Amino acid sequence: MMIALCMMDTGDSPRTFFNMIINRFPKAPKVIVYDNVCHLHRYCMHRAWMYFFNTRFIFDRLHQSNHISCCCRRYQCTPHKDQAIVLTNTQAVEQTNNMVKSRTQKSVRWMTLSHSISYLSSFFFSFNRRQMKTK
Repeated sequence: MMIALCMMDTGDSPRTFFNMIINRFPKAPKVIVYDNVCHLHRYCMHRAWMYFFNTRFIFDRLHQSNHISCCCRRYQCTPHKDQAIVLTNTQAVEQTNNMVKSRTQKSVRWMTLSHSISYLSSFFFSFNRRQMKTK
């Protein structure tokens, strides 16, 4: 698993996630796993439906149970026909976020924004190199 560093300077909203995808990917991803995917899907379709036409939007398993009443089953990953989606660790983002917080929070707390970005870039670079060596 490769991790990309994306600095979010505002709250976690569909607009932030949409801008991150549009600005970093020339072609839309085939699958997007996100905890607020019902709102993200609607936001994306209203703004760039041709770009996201072939993209599949699904919840991560951790947040799936919170969306039973408001969203339809097409966003759920559990009853999915594609085995690659069913077998994917959809909670990897939550797990990685927890790992990053536990290993960097004390140091980054005392840094300026530019130093923290440099530090986190180095952290992710070394993390990704270790991941590539294990494959």
